[in-house]
Amino acid sequence: MNTSEGTKTISITLEGKEDTAVITSDSDTSGTIDLSELTPDAAGANINQSAGTPASFNLSDYTRDVIDDASNSDDKATSVIIDNLPTGGGLFYIDDQQQKQPVVAGQAYPSDTQFQFEEHSLDMNASNLSLDGGSSVDVNGVTITAAIFTGDKPDTSSTLSNTTLQVDLDDANPGLGIGGDKELNSSAKEVLVAEFGDGNSVLQAQLTFESVHGNYKSNTADARLNILVMKDGQIIDELDIANLATSSGTATVNVQSDTGFDELRIFTTANYDSNLSLGAIDTVSATLDKDFSYHAINSAGNESESATITFGDGATTPAIGTATVEITGSIDITDVDENDTPTFNNTTIDGDYGTLTLENGDWTYTVNPQQALLISDGDSQVDNITLTATDGTQQVIAISVNSVGEAVPIQRMRVEDPTRAKLQGDSDVEEGESARYEVQFAGSDDPHPTGEITVNVSYSASQTPENLLINGDFEAWGNDSGRQVGHVASNQMQGWSSPDGGTIEHQQGVSGTASTDTANTVIELDGSGNDTIIQTIHVSDLTADEPAVLDLSFDYASRVSNSTTNQFEVRITDQNGDTLLYKHFDNSQDKSAFEHFKMPVHLTQDVKDISVAFTALGESDGYGALLDNISLSNTDIADSTDYTATETITINPDTNGKYFFDIATLEDAKIEDMEAFTVTLDRVTTDKGTSVPIDENYTSFTTVIEDNDMAQWSLSEAAATEGEYLVWEATLDSPARGETLTKIGMNNDTAEHGKDTAYVQFSFDGGKSWDVTKHGMPAGGIGFKAPEGTASVLIRTLAKDEGIYEGSETMSLTLTELSSSAGIKHGEEISGQGTITDTDEAPYVTSITHLQDAVEGSSELWASWQLYLSTESKTDTIVNLNFYDGDTGNNGTIEHTAKFAKTTQVK
Repeated sequence: MNTSEGTKTISITLEGKEDTAVITSDSDTSGTIDLSELTPDAAGANINQSAGTPASFNLSDYTRDVIDDASNSDDKATSVIIDNLPTGGGLFYIDDQQQKQPVVAGQAYPSDTQFQFEEHSLDMNASNLSLDGGSSVDVNGVTITAAIFTGDKPDTSSTLSNTTLQVDLDDANPGLGIGGDKELNSSAKEVLVAEFGDGNSVLQAQLTFESVHGNYKSNTADARLNILVMKDGQIIDELDIANLATSSGTATVNVQSDTGFDELRIFTTANYDSNLSLGAIDTVSATLDKDFSYHAINSAGNESESATITFGDGATTPAIGTATVEITGSIDITDVDENDTPTFNNTTIDGDYGTLTLENGDWTYTVNPQQALLISDGDSQVDNITLTATDGTQQVIAISVNSVGEAVPIQRMRVEDPTRAKLQGDSDVEEGESARYEVQFAGSDDPHPTGEITVNVSYSASQTPENLLINGDFEAWGNDSGRQVGHVASNQMQGWSSPDGGTIEHQQGVSGTASTDTANTVIELDGSGNDTIIQTIHVSDLTADEPAVLDLSFDYASRVSNSTTNQFEVRITDQNGDTLLYKHFDNSQDKSAFEHFKMPVHLTQDVKDISVAFTALGESDGYGALLDNISLSNTDIADSTDYTATETITINPDTNGKYFFDIATLEDAKIEDMEAFTVTLDRVTTDKGTSVPIDENYTSFTTVIEDNDMAQWSLSEAAATEGEYLVWEATLDSPARGETLTKIGMNNDTAEHGKDTAYVQFSFDGGKSWDVTKHGMPAGGIGFKAPEGTASVLIRTLAKDEGIYEGSETMSLTLTELSSSAGIKHGEEISGQGTITDTDEAPYVTSITHLQDAVEGSSELWASWQLYLSTESKTDTIVNLNFYDGDTGNNGTIEHTAKFAKTTQVK
């Protein structure tokens, strides 16, 4: 190229690739969620439970699982497994038949299972036990074991060999023991071991011993009660108690430790053979291990970590929220051109099986459980979610979601055989009828768990003891028709009185305390303040020839659970004030049920009268002990009709799967009063040879046999005109076989006894004479004593003529036989109505006087008239008044405020 002097511009164009943004190598663009490997969550909780009261709960609020919780319409559900059981109480579940069953550790239960925890009382009463011939018995959290020890005492260096545990039910006060004498023998190296459960710690317990007689005095055999007090297998105290003997043979020992104990080893030593038995353990104070652990297992068979459940005041708010499953990652983008910086903005995008959220380059993918359930079992799906950067660059986040798989069946172990049997039956039958009894089962998954069963039963029958106390069941108060409370003046209580002359609270079917029927009456010793009730009985006829033994029994309950305010005492004294029996009751147990107490009362021949007193001892705050069914009966009344027997019965279920057997009673034409017939269920065996445990609360059932050979009173009605006698006839359907003791009463209706009627008279000769002596009744009131052979008694009262018209009036006479030796059915009240007709003429209007005219527009001056009646009346008199409009206009609506166009009645 030729050039000349000058310049030339040359432009060169360079071609290359465009600028490119790229995802950084450390970005997460995929992930995998395997639903079959997910584990559930289980949280600890405190369940609200007051000491001594049951607690009901389920664990569904404390467990969660993302898949199992997603739907209520599939077969995927979370279960719970109880890892260990609390030693301080029983843990139960309610089965499909609404029966309470014991929880088995290691067994799976649906998370919504209704569980129930019942705190152990750590009490034992030998009179309530039924032993099966083994070496130990478990009751209320206490295990009593019988053993023979080596060495001088059953300490940690001794060897203990189990032997048969016995209960001596033949003694007046039953007790636990060993060997043929059913007691602890000082020379046989016999020991009773009472264990209160690992983790439990007893601070104080009252032990009652029976058959503690003369040998337990230092000047005789110098027999001693020995107790080794132990904690965690080590001896922390030794009790060596001398001079324990009592006149009744019952002795109480207090065992107390500030640090607590969990085991007692009880034995006896003496200079020569001496025996006693363990009657009861009453744990006064203890700390209980009520915790247990559990874990959850989901439908895939995966298990959670364990959590702990505790019981106490206040409930834990469920600590488990909604379950989620998520996977996380990050994403970043870069560009080679330093002037170009693309980014991914924060966003939330729904995918097919979950949602991806991006925030500041970090993403979280959260599974949607409902959508995830659509993935077929064993399948895997990829959820592709696209993210777009600010420069348009796109990136797919690929999440692989593996299905949860088929649900692993988590089934509770099926219970084929019943775990509990109990006996029910007819409460009363008439002589000659058959009493029906039913063996009921619980604890099996089948509603009719067995085919043919075999039961071993024992029978006992005796004449029902007569209660020497009047109104011991307090049924003299109340109407038997509903819940009510009343404060009855002590001088109005049948049979009972109060030294302070106060009022005694009566409760009929009241809720919020120990459950009672709406027809049942109980009393509270501290209705408005601490009270005492007392009753005196004449017993010289029982002790005239020899000493006597009476049985005192009663039911008692606490008004407030676990409180010292319910304390009370019972004391029986003779005519000189000497104490024959004394017992203090702490009564701090749970208020949900009545306890039963029974103890003999020994009377020497010099005892003529005894007084039975119950006194409240707790805080005088209106809350005290509840008492019912107080009985003092002569134990020495058995006659030739008493018997015992045993029988083996084979029973096939009826069409409803129920097991019944009948026992016929004999019609013997003898006057026997009511008799008690008791059937005891000793053993139940299924057709598979399995022995079914018998519920200790339902081992026996007592049927009362009512003698239909006894005569019965009937009562006629009576009618009279004023000035005449109302006469009722009381008739026996067969003559009295002894002197009667018959109480009568007058129930007021429109007529009132004492106001409308006068005195009451009796006639035994058909009305020829009316000079029969009136007698006061034991529970108050009056009545008569008709001689043997009496079949009819006339009872009359004079209807007064007061000269005032009263119309027809009514009242009723009541009659109750109190004697149990006259061959008459006693204790039932019958009644007959009496009607009094008035001799006076009913009043009528004799004249009408005009008093004043009305002033138009005045609210005070009305037209007035005065009516005059022929006679005075005690009843309402209805007068028909007819008003006529006269010359008032416009049908009267203008001239006066009321128009009397029709008859008006004025009382």
